[in-house]
Amino acid sequence: MNWFDYAIKFLIIYKKAMKPLFVITLVAVSIVACTKLSTTKKYSSDNSTSDTTNSSVTGFIYNYKIQKIISNTPQTFSCEAQCDTTDVNVLMQYALDYTTDNLEFVLNSSGNLNVKSLDASNVANCIGYVTYYNAVLKKLLRDNHITNVKLQHARANIMIAGTDINKIFTDPSWKNHDISIVTINDTVYHIDPSLSEMGMSLIFQQ
Repeated sequence: MNWFDYAIKFLIIYKKAMKPLFVITLVAVSIVACTKLSTTKKYSSDNSTSDTTNSSVTGFIYNYKIQKIISNTPQTFSCEAQCDTTDVNVLMQYALDYTTDNLEFVLNSSGNLNVKSLDASNVANCIGYVTYYNAVLKKLLRDNHITNVKLQHARANIMIAGTDINKIFTDPSWKNHDISIVTINDTVYHIDPSLSEMGMSLIFQQ
């Protein structure tokens, strides 16, 4: 049994008495473990990139169970985001960085389904983060004349080692979680803009 197994066992024992701490710690431990198993393509000022790899082990530890699709049509958004490349992986990362740079997470924020409201307030919950991210990525794809990419706003549950983390909470605000689904031809990615505020790029190839 490795350190991760011991951590999970310890947290499960005390989760009933310390639910918020349990969830926060478990998510953090899982994300750290995932980032050690996968790397994300990064961009530089001249749009050059480093290699990217995604491990299937990552999906076992941390993934999402899609509940429903909120929208198949991202909003049109005029913003300063600019990245001149036809590499969609680079654009996904750029859009994620742009989103986390321009938004601050506020659970009880309003206007989360209107990208113009989000741009004006600069605060959002997970719903707003996906709305904003998809709009920015749509703009970048359009600027680079890329048409083979589908963007979806999805409602999901966070799964860690097969456990539905959202079911631990009794507060309706935490009963599910919104993510972006990006499909490039037949390749599907799950992107989590709001949890990427923790300092890690949560882009998972399925």
